[in-house]
Amino acid sequence: MISEYSKYRQIPLRLVLIIPFVLQIIGAVGLVGYLSYRSGQKAVENLANQVIDQAGNRIKDHLDHTLEIQRQTVAVNYQAFQQGVISLNDFESLRKYFWQQINLSPSLTMNMFANTQGEMISYQRILSPEFLAVTRQLSGENLQKGTVFFQENRLPDIKNRKFYLLDFQGKSKKIVKFQALVDTRETVWYRDGKVAIGQTWSQIYAYKVPFLLGISAIVPVYDAQGKLQGVFNSGITLDGISTFLNNLKFSPLGQTFILDHGGDLVATSTLETPCLKDNQGNPIRLPAIQSQDAWTRAIATYLKQQYGNFNQIPKNLQFRVAVKGNTLFAQVLSYQDQYGLDWLLVTVIPESDFMETINVNTKITLFLCLLTLMIATVLGIITSNLIAAPIQRLSQASRAIADGELSQVVEIKGVYELETLAYSFNEMASQLQTSFETLENRVNERTAELEIAKEKSEVANQAKSSFIANMSHELRSPLNAVLGFSQLMLRATNLPQEHHENAGIIYRSGDYLLTLINNVLDLSKIEAGKTTFNPRYFDLYCLLDDLENMLHLRATSAGLTLIFQRHENVPHYIYTDEVKLRQVIINLLSNAIKFTLDGQITLYVFQGDQETSDIFNLHFCIRDTGVGISPEELPKLFDAFSQAQAGKESQEGTGLGLAISRKFIQLMGGDISVESELGKGTTFQFYIQAKLGQEIVSKSTEDYPQVLALAPGQPTYKILTVDDKPINRQLLIQLLSPLGFEVKEASNGQEAITIWNKWEPHLIFMDMRMPVMDGYEATQYIKSTTKGNATAVIALTASVLEEEKAIILSAGCDDFLRKPFAEHTIFEALAKHLGVEYIYAPNKSILNSSPKQELILEDLKIMSPEWINQLYEASLEANSTQVVKLIEEIAVSEIELIQFLTKAVRKFQFEQIIDLTEPLIGND
Repeated sequence: MISEYSKYRQIPLRLVLIIPFVLQIIGAVGLVGYLSYRSGQKAVENLANQVIDQAGNRIKDHLDHTLEIQRQTVAVNYQAFQQGVISLNDFESLRKYFWQQINLSPSLTMNMFANTQGEMISYQRILSPEFLAVTRQLSGENLQKGTVFFQENRLPDIKNRKFYLLDFQGKSKKIVKFQALVDTRETVWYRDGKVAIGQTWSQIYAYKVPFLLGISAIVPVYDAQGKLQGVFNSGITLDGISTFLNNLKFSPLGQTFILDHGGDLVATSTLETPCLKDNQGNPIRLPAIQSQDAWTRAIATYLKQQYGNFNQIPKNLQFRVAVKGNTLFAQVLSYQDQYGLDWLLVTVIPESDFMETINVNTKITLFLCLLTLMIATVLGIITSNLIAAPIQRLSQASRAIADGELSQVVEIKGVYELETLAYSFNEMASQLQTSFETLENRVNERTAELEIAKEKSEVANQAKSSFIANMSHELRSPLNAVLGFSQLMLRATNLPQEHHENAGIIYRSGDYLLTLINNVLDLSKIEAGKTTFNPRYFDLYCLLDDLENMLHLRATSAGLTLIFQRHENVPHYIYTDEVKLRQVIINLLSNAIKFTLDGQITLYVFQGDQETSDIFNLHFCIRDTGVGISPEELPKLFDAFSQAQAGKESQEGTGLGLAISRKFIQLMGGDISVESELGKGTTFQFYIQAKLGQEIVSKSTEDYPQVLALAPGQPTYKILTVDDKPINRQLLIQLLSPLGFEVKEASNGQEAITIWNKWEPHLIFMDMRMPVMDGYEATQYIKSTTKGNATAVIALTASVLEEEKAIILSAGCDDFLRKPFAEHTIFEALAKHLGVEYIYAPNKSILNSSPKQELILEDLKIMSPEWINQLYEASLEANSTQVVKLIEEIAVSEIELIQFLTKAVRKFQFEQIIDLTEPLIGND
């Protein structure tokens, strides 16, 4: 038991004590660390949102300040025109006016007017590093940032623009460039201004030189008649906004950029040029989703996927997006003014900018967890040792007690509860040792008593087996005479009918008594475990047909319909114990016929599951419409000597049939069950295991032909019958002598040897149990001689034990027959061992031969004309019940007529009966 337990040992006590303690510490510290981490993340998110908000507000303020100058300049110019301060036709006065504005406003980058004839004048301040580099290159002058230059297009040469450097009064002092350009009226800002209703912003446009983006505040000018006079323009390059975004320090790795609602870049803190060149080298806008910067590209892609159109983005949007393992906090703000400007300000901060502190705290928390775990583990080990070590000693002592070492004493100090447990354990061990010694003494006493009882039981069983065997032997000997002489009487042709019927009753009663003896013997074998399974190959279809033929007349006589059905999957040939299967089916069908008053009895056979590749289950179902069995009687139905109420009332049977059948079925690898309802019938179902059999040639199941005499031309066969019972000797003498055999008799083995020496018989029928000298010794003596080997010795014994058959054959007997015997077995044995040939009575199975028909006609003529007419009419109607009733009126002596008519009815061959009876009716 201990070894079995050790195979499936559970968790050790040390782990039980340590693990919960450690888990609690880890859980508490881990929970605190987790909450701290989550709190830090929340704080980071809040801080990131605050920083993003501040950055967005700063960008808005810068845009307001930067763009306000352009908005105000255009508005002032328009107001001056309306008030008559300036004249659009006087370019000189207009030039002076523009000079005063740009000179007084250092942040103003451009002040321009273009009329409908394509003329244009403009002052422009160089603030962009890119513009400064270009103007230095074109002018050859070392110009400084903030330098103002003048440009104009005048009639008649309006497509050529001239650029001038200025003196301190704003007058042109040097022309630095003469450039052929597109007509001013074809520029983006002029076209936008021409169609504008009032002051507005132009679309963002791109400069070819330098490669920059720009935007202009514009307003169209109309005369009193509403005719367009020209457009005021105050433009700015957008690279300054990108520079501002780049210099905006709100986070170590933070970025910001501006989009328009078309998704194109306006400005970016990465200083990426927000325009591209097409195939002709013309500048075009750069979509944000094509940006070279991964963050810009990822956020633009996210917005497009989420909203589909940049016009649908909310005015204030915050979100997170993951880019290459980095989590980015992002905010989109809408920037708008009253003149139609509508941009998206995007601010991005990576989570890592704020997570450094949190990561440090996480590492500290992890370190504290590990430190706490180590401390808790050490404390747990110390604590568990204080408890587990004493318990381990108790466990070892318990195992020792389980192994039989009862003198165990355990000493434990330190823990009060464990000291108490050790004290109780020692007390238990002491009491257990005392109890074990007492129990051992009692077991020895009981063992001795059981040994005596076992010897008595074996003696009783041996006595019972001996009694049953002797009883069977003693009963079979007189039964041999009863059955044998009754068969001789039935063979007699000159016996009066009344005596013939009495002989039939004697034979049937003796046969029934033999059945009872066999049942008792079978039950005895079963209880003793001596019943053996004797399988062989046989024809299952033939077996079922034989049983149907055997029981059909009996069922029909009782007014019942007997139906045999077999499923198409039932194999033809099988391998199992044919004898036991036959006995089981006969027993169950006989019971069904016995306890069914009307209706039908059905046997259904089908193949069940395949157990292995060659073994299958064969199922049998026997259903009747009889009296049924009560539920209270069903559990005891298969007990020996147990009968249902219907069986007791019938006063037939011994109550052994079902018990024997069940044992036989179990011996064949199956089992049996029963379902029944009073008044409605009973269903027995059983199955056996069988193998598929090979095809065999089976003998005819028809009755054995009657032997009339020895065939001529044979020697006179000398037969010696040896038996201590005179009646058994007389039976063989009366059976064989009339046929032409010369028969002598002996009452014991010694007398048999004497007669054998003098008379030299061809064959000896030897009984095995006799006084003076038994058959074993006599057979061994005869077979030990050369002359004896030529003499056939057939054992004729009342023993039914299979093991005794082997002993008999080993003693020298050539064959083995049991009492009581059927006469055909004697004739077959003589034919087998001596080659005897016989003259037989006509074969009863040949129904369609002319001689047979003549005999049947002769037998029919003795019946009354009224009976023949009734038989003819019943055959015409195929009324089997009426035909059976008429057959029962035939005298028992007319056995051939009875058998012919019975077989014809069973096979529904009514036309044969009609053919035979029709001529007799005509003669009538």
